[in-house]
Amino acid sequence: MYVAGAYVTITGGAGAMTGYAPDIQLPWDFHYGEANNPWEVRQVVRKLAHDGVDHIKILLAARAHARLQSQFGQEF
Repeated sequence: MYVAGAYVTITGGAGAMTGYAPDIQLPWDFHYGEANNPWEVRQVVRKLAHDGVDHIKILLAARAHARLQSQFGQEF
């Protein structure tokens, strides 16, 4: 069996837990794979590798292809 741990995504991107009331605090592991720049991506990947994963899942946001979204939004 090949194991993948938490996925890597941007804050508020694909797979991010959003839409909760501001007073709701989600557990830390719900944000485990959020990274917003290359250095944070490396940090998350290193944490996952340390935890023994075999694969890294990366969830990409498709907002660059949406008609009303900026094509210059942050993505991996």
